[in-house]
Amino acid sequence: MTRRLTKNSNLPCPRCLTAWLLLPVFLGLQVAANAEESASDSETEELEMPWAIAATWTKDGDIVAAVSSGLPYRSGRLQRSRIDKPNEGTEIGVAENSLWTAVELASGGYLSTDYSGGIHMFSGGSNTTIETGEDSRWCRAAVAVSDELVAAGTQDGKLLLIDVQEKSISKKVDLHEAAIFDLAVSSDGETLASVTETGEIALMRTKDWSLAKKWNAGQRSLWAVAFVGEHIVAAGADRTVHVFAADGQSIASVGQTSNWISQLAVLPGTSVVLAGTLSGEVLVLDVESLHSVGKHSVAESGIWGLQPSADGDQLLVATRKAGVSVVDIGDWTKGVEEVRARAAASSAPRP
Repeated sequence: MTRRLTKNSNLPCPRCLTAWLLLPVFLGLQVAANAEESASDSETEELEMPWAIAATWTKDGDIVAAVSSGLPYRSGRLQRSRIDKPNEGTEIGVAENSLWTAVELASGGYLSTDYSGGIHMFSGGSNTTIETGEDSRWCRAAVAVSDELVAAGTQDGKLLLIDVQEKSISKKVDLHEAAIFDLAVSSDGETLASVTETGEIALMRTKDWSLAKKWNAGQRSLWAVAFVGEHIVAAGADRTVHVFAADGQSIASVGQTSNWISQLAVLPGTSVVLAGTLSGEVLVLDVESLHSVGKHSVAESGIWGLQPSADGDQLLVATRKAGVSVVDIGDWTKGVEEVRARAAASSAPRP
């Protein structure tokens, strides 16, 4: 039989068209590894530092970082180092795939999640892998809810509650229909916030794990979320920081960066937020005045982890191509009071 050609015969078949339309969705799932400009094979071979994906301070002032060989499916490890040599340390544990998180446990040791959806508890030189029963390819968000409980978010939108003592999943919540990119817990421990690749935000009550609020902040991916007092801040692909009230009402969008915002951190005891980008910049903004304070270039590659010290004088920065660095930030807040004064003057009622 001869196929009859028509004026539309050059169009793709429906199955091909569907695949083409879904391509951006697939690429969106790769964003954690590919959003930053990809290095060539030769450039990758020249990298002297590992890909540092997360870094945290220990109680005694050392550093624990999750590092990998540069690709999601290569092995990852947790390592402990001193502040003067942040990229030279002792190995805490190893996993088959890149590790995304480093959560210090009150009982000792660390919990970490990996790119294949695995959850690991490293303690005393041993690695306990927790079976999740999920097919999710990665689990990139984890946060301690209490001394006994850690929450983790998966690629398929599930919230996993991990019993630290039992080393098992105590509860699963179908929270989102898209990948969970970040989690945060309020200072009183009563609320957990999550953000997704589709721009959705959810608030959960930790006392019974019921949903308090869910809303969409836009069509762009949200990569990071944090609590600032009773406010919630979130940021991601649209390169600005969104501030919300406790009930989810939008208050303002503050600041603008040159690249996607990948991390948020709050200076202890303040309303000052640090927003790290995939260009190596950190935007400083004040939630009280809803104004940006300054911008600092701290790395030559993308930022994947931020954590200020307890005194707010130093900042741990985990980067794509330069490992972990320690940045002095004691003078970053000098302009806060001036910004607040200007904001108050500009909003004062006229006589």
